[in-house]
Amino acid sequence: MHTTVALGFTAFVLCFLLTPLCRNLSLRFNIVDHPDNDRKFHAAPIPRIGGVAIVLAYAGASVCAKNISCSVLDICTSMRLNDDLNSGIST
Repeated sequence: MHTTVALGFTAFVLCFLLTPLCRNLSLRFNIVDHPDNDRKFHAAPIPRIGGVAIVLAYAGASVCAKNISCSVLDICTSMRLNDDLNSGIST
């Protein structure tokens, strides 16, 4: 449980910090979606690389998790599974 909360919080903080950086880089290098009258009705150019911040935050949280003692499965899926087939318990 604590591992999931720690990974989620780390990913949130990294995404919170990386999103403005990606937005500014997108605007500086003109990686934007320009409005037109056919399908796009936004008033100003919109940055196109917002998903990069999310991917970097998820990967960064996994890298930061080296100090947390958990398995690779816990890091990649952010869940803990413990099965006891003899007792019929799955948590």
